[in-house]
Amino acid sequence: MNSEGRYETAKGHYYTSGSGIEFLRTEEVYNYDTDKWKNAGIWTCSRVESRNGQYYIVGYSDVELSGLKVRVRG
Repeated sequence: MNSEGRYETAKGHYYTSGSGIEFLRTEEVYNYDTDKWKNAGIWTCSRVESRNGQYYIVGYSDVELSGLKVRVRG
């Protein structure tokens, strides 16, 4: 969270309401080769919005933005 109250990457890219975001989330998937469930990292696209002064990712309101791994494509 930067001084303006927006989430910002180390390289200065920041997110505000309506900003597109690509983030890494974890989902449990079944591995047929090992016949076991495992956690897998999945890059996911969405957008950032705010409600009552709190930012969230549309469709993933349970994902914490602080410390979230994101990628910005140039």
